[in-house]
Amino acid sequence: MAWTKAKTAVVVGIVALCALGTTTVTVHEIHAHRAYVKALDSWRIPRFDAQTTVPNALPQTRILPTKFKEPVYGQFWAPPGKWAGVRVPVTD
Repeated sequence: MAWTKAKTAVVVGIVALCALGTTTVTVHEIHAHRAYVKALDSWRIPRFDAQTTVPNALPQTRILPTKFKEPVYGQFWAPPGKWAGVRVPVTD
């Protein structure tokens, strides 16, 4: 009887460790994904600033319809080789 209880305790312990490990990995992946999505949308801010927004944004290429009305137009550069534009022709 004692041996059966010991085997049961070992199996329960192994299952608990597996569940804890799976939960830890899942939570880590969810946080990493959320951080990645947030970084991809780093340009979606109310005030676009060439000194902080462009240098801190991840490298990306997005050509989207503008939400700004004419005559808004702007180009922003930041070293090393980062560039952003609002209402800029695709050729630029």
